Amino acid sequence: MELVRERAQGDHTRVLSTADVTPGDRVDAWHELVRSVCGPVDVATGTESFDGTIIQSSLGDVQVCLITADEHSVSRSRRRVRLQDDTHIYVSTPLRGRLTVAQDEERIAVEAGDVVTFDSTRPYTLALPGGGRLVSVRLSHDLLGLNPRGTRTLTARPWPGDTGIGALAATVLKALGHRLAELDDPERNHLANVVVELVTSLFAQRLHTLTDKSDSARQGMLLRIQSFARNNLADTTLTPSVLARSHNVSLRYLQLLFAEQGTSPARWLREQRLARCRADLSDASLDHLTVAAIGARWGIGQASQVSRLFRQTFGVSPSVYRRTNRGHCAIA
Repeated sequence: MELVRERAQGDHTRVLSTADVTPGDRVDAWHELVRSVCGPVDVATGTESFDGTIIQSSLGDVQVCLITADEHSVSRSRRRVRLQDDTHIYVSTPLRGRLTVAQDEERIAVEAGDVVTFDSTRPYTLALPGGGRLVSVRLSHDLLGLNPRGTRTLTARPWPGDTGIGALAATVLKALGHRLAELDDPERNHLANVVVELVTSLFAQRLHTLTDKSDSARQGMLLRIQSFARNNLADTTLTPSVLARSHNVSLRYLQLLFAEQGTSPARWLREQRLARCRADLSDASLDHLTVAAIGARWGIGQASQVSRLFRQTFGVSPSVYRRTNRGHCAIA
């Protein structure tokens, strides 16, 4: 029986709350609500009279959730991991209360304002032991240019929220959590890129400190290269060879770095450029730009090339996509 009713806040945001059901059904409702957002997980609550709300919104391919709830925990077991092809990384900061995170034989308590990450492809447990509020962003491994094997040195290890990149990440996450329903389409597309770059910088900083571990050093190098590339996609001369020279590595080594993520430098650059084109085609404020102009904005020089690559990747032409996805940004 469906207990939770969804309320919309604008085109991109929904509110799910136990306040919408009778007190005796709220524990079951919270279980249903969490699973609707997180997939197959086990939920345990600390009280029978439970209150909880999730405000869920989307910034392009980035999902943002603001969670306010009484004491509870969420776990994904190894068996649950196998039930769903969920390949995402979550970056979270508690705004009130303490968040405990366990993954990969690590268990830590994160205080309000600090930042932590966990990976949905491996078993984990999250808990708000005294209840509280937290904001969390969900990004795919592909979006960050990582594979699940490479996140083991990142998960369940906090960044302090009062200094350095951790403080910047905490500030942005907090602002996102409080302003989810106030953003229009162009702002959402730009903010998605900001969040990706911020998380990339957060991870690169951590991996850079692990210079004694060759795998982590390579992943840190890859994240720095990808960040540079995202900031220069409009440059039509940006090629794998240019990327390699810009970072003082050989083209062969660059290819090996990307091969470890199951792709190649050329394919990754093409996918990034097409993703930016797709976001622009969904943006009503850019209707004055032709498909060719949008392609040129992201380093694809010819209109015929934009159309051919876009159709190959997304299954429709850019013009059809623009007509059918005006202002659309689905909540996954």
